[in-house]
Amino acid sequence: MNIFLSTTKYIFQAFLFLAVIYGAHSSWVYIRDSMTPRRTRHLYDSQVQKYKDILKELQEQQISDPIQIQNQTENQHIDHDSERMEQDLEDFMRRDILTSL
Repeated sequence: MNIFLSTTKYIFQAFLFLAVIYGAHSSWVYIRDSMTPRRTRHLYDSQVQKYKDILKELQEQQISDPIQIQNQTENQHIDHDSERMEQDLEDFMRRDILTSL
C-alpha cells in the first residue's frame, strides 16, 4: 500500500509539472500574439519603387533619342494609354498593400 501511494504521488507531481509547463507556454504564446505587433515586410513598396525607376529610365532614354522625339507627337494616344495603365497598376498595388496589412 505504501509503494502505491508513493508511486501515485510521483505520477501526480509529474502531471502537475507538465500542467505548469503547458500553462506557462500557453501564456507566453498568448502574450506574444496579442501584445506585440506583427512583423510585415512591405514587398510591394519596393516593387513599385523599382517599377517607377525603370519607367523613369526608359523615359530618359526616349528623350535622349532624337528619333523617339519625332515619334512622340505621332503616338500621343499610346502615351495616354500607358499613363492610364501605370496609374491603374499603382492603384492596384496600393490597394493590395492596404489589404495585406
